[in-house]
Amino acid sequence: MSWKYWQQRSSLYQFNKVAFKSSGEQVFDQMFGFNRPLTDTFQYVNTMANGGLAERLALREILMTSAEHTAVIHLIQTVWTTLLMLQRPAGRS
Repeated sequence: MSWKYWQQRSSLYQFNKVAFKSSGEQVFDQMFGFNRPLTDTFQYVNTMANGGLAERLALREILMTSAEHTAVIHLIQTVWTTLLMLQRPAGRS
């Protein structure tokens, strides 16, 4: 067998470290019901370290959008709780 054949064959069966770490993280999160923040994910850390400028900016935009979304949800919960407190009769606590 030729050298070229062995080079092609070995490249087909190489171990993909990035896919292994990412899938291991996802399996752990699913099995234990762990809600991992975006900044703690392997994909985020790997993209920030090795990704291009467009990829990093896209992830930052997602992070900002999720932070804004969390702030809106917190605001809605606060308003809802305040409204419920105001609607209670005076004799109840």
